[in-house]
Amino acid sequence: MQRFLSIAVRTVAGFLVLVSCSATPLEQDGGDLTRSEVEFLQRKLSEAMEAHWPPLAHKKVTRYVDALGQAIVARNPSLPPLPYEFVVLRSADVLTASLPGGKVYVTLGLLQQVEYEGELAASLAHELAHQHAGHSLRVWRGRVNAARPAQIILETNGPFEKLFLGKDSYLDLGAEFEREADETAPALLYRAGFDPRTYGSFLQIVRRLEKSRLALVQGLVSLHPPADDRVAWAREASLTLPPSRDPKVSSASFQEIKIILRKVEALRGR
Repeated sequence: MQRFLSIAVRTVAGFLVLVSCSATPLEQDGGDLTRSEVEFLQRKLSEAMEAHWPPLAHKKVTRYVDALGQAIVARNPSLPPLPYEFVVLRSADVLTASLPGGKVYVTLGLLQQVEYEGELAASLAHELAHQHAGHSLRVWRGRVNAARPAQIILETNGPFEKLFLGKDSYLDLGAEFEREADETAPALLYRAGFDPRTYGSFLQIVRRLEKSRLALVQGLVSLHPPADDRVAWAREASLTLPPSRDPKVSSASFQEIKIILRKVEALRGR
């Protein structure tokens, strides 16, 4: 049986400090973060994420997901010029997330849930919409500047779910930014050649998650506004786009990846 989310709790010991002899210092007194600060934040957040959910080692799957993400980036020149990287995490949990420097995560659980390439592209487009508006950078700029007096920016000593999931966690960008991403993502999909309505199809997966009573699912859901609202925002945004000829919904490459994932799941079930 497909497992939606795991409940295991892990801890990552330590603190990320603003100034350290052995680490890149967060040196500003305010304003925008420097490139070195952004790289430092992304590296430390990535280490904590991947300690809890290791990257998938299947090269064909990981290359496909990265190629799909890079294709969306290439067709949207308005995106910030960042070193985008799309990584699959080896987890049955259903989640996408992005970090301040352009690193985008998608879990194996989400890959197993989507039925069309357009739905997967929609999940990536949502994270790229956050990058487009600089949401993560803006949130972390506020966190860094508020934390400077205490000289501690990130505490990584505690349950992963508390630190990274749910209200006021490290992945929480706020309802306003989530709405803006939902309104922007259909246009990113459209410019990449996909049917923008597949974004609404992706949100149906989110709607199903809302009905789950698992604690971790509720943590994931709490990062976003209600799914019904998100569907309405995305529908309105899609209606503003001109008709496109023969938009993509899925592909042979995606179907091949789904076959691989079904085989992997079957082997695990034995």
